[in-house]
Amino acid sequence: MRSVNLHLIYNTNTIKGILQLATANLEDAWKSFNLVLQSKPTNIVALLGKARVSYARKQYTPALRLFQQVLQLKPDAQPDPRIGIGLCYWAMEQKQRARSCWERSLEVVCGATSVCE
Repeated sequence: MRSVNLHLIYNTNTIKGILQLATANLEDAWKSFNLVLQSKPTNIVALLGKARVSYARKQYTPALRLFQQVLQLKPDAQPDPRIGIGLCYWAMEQKQRARSCWERSLEVVCGATSVCE
């Protein structure tokens, strides 16, 4: 029963965080994603959410680390964390690194699906 309750809490806070992020309520989104990550530190959606909040706050280095963590935990994550990594590098004036990330994303995504045809 406890695992069912924890699963419901993860889902509720994850959904709240997504809605808060969508409405630019960054502080509350940050708190919601942190609540999820306190119990499940590898939750991909919460990590991506925190990365998005950090990026929106122009905190590019922490955002970069979070996107990289997602890539390490789930290399086939969608949306592709390489896009976020590239955005962080671009904002940090590392344009070539950004382009390399985006090119790699195209290789991985287009190689795995027919989306790019």
